[in-house]
Amino acid sequence: MNSNTKTTATTIASDDIYGEKWDRCLTDTLVKTASGLALGIVFSAVLFKRRPWPVLLGTGIGIGMGYSNCQNDFRYPYLQGRTPREKQTIPIPPVCLTSNNSSVLSQ
Repeated sequence: MNSNTKTTATTIASDDIYGEKWDRCLTDTLVKTASGLALGIVFSAVLFKRRPWPVLLGTGIGIGMGYSNCQNDFRYPYLQGRTPREKQTIPIPPVCLTSNNSSVLSQ
């Protein structure tokens, strides 16, 4: 190795990140829609005497879940452990002990 070797950090264009998000959203929506369709077909055949509404309901639920996940991915990109944000702490109310050692919230 040469001492003049430079290490370069790879940069990712914002268009690539946006494209990856769209790919992930479309794949997720397709999987959820197909799963809802399959479950709808099974429930329609087994429980509901081959009525069409379970198939439509399952498909609609799959599309809705995929759409909701896409919205969350585009609006809040740092959730689900991708990049840590500041930790949010939940305040714990003070607790006092009574004479019988049971904890009661102090008011």
